[in-house]
Amino acid sequence: MNGNYILSSEALATPNSDPVEMINNFAQPVDLRLRGSLGWSGDHLSTTLFVNYVDDYSSDRVGERVPVDSWTTFDVSVQYSLGQERAKGLLSGVRLALNVQNLFNEAPPFVESGIDGIFYDGNNANPLGRFVSLELSKSF
Repeated sequence: MNGNYILSSEALATPNSDPVEMINNFAQPVDLRLRGSLGWSGDHLSTTLFVNYVDDYSSDRVGERVPVDSWTTFDVSVQYSLGQERAKGLLSGVRLALNVQNLFNEAPPFVESGIDGIFYDGNNANPLGRFVSLELSKSF
């Protein structure tokens, strides 16, 4: 489990202005972010499940404080390795991996950004949805 908890992050518009709290605002870091993983590995097959969490916060992009929901996504990786001792020739050292980010295609939380057509916070969420990749690698 990896986590990040920010206690405070203040900014000054000018040297004489009052400090403004930056965390938990639109396009700024949230106070709590977590990534956990659970994995299993056998002789040639391994798999890992990841859970990603971004805490809730609020946005004032439309002139009032509006709550933004937390966001939880899951990623999974499955790898199969032929291994040096099992395969001969060109297949020796070949590894095949299937990776899925945002396994359940969880949409980012709705945020009124004040910009037409943009309804998410790009600093705290990814609008691309599920992303699947297949990787073939060879070690020598």
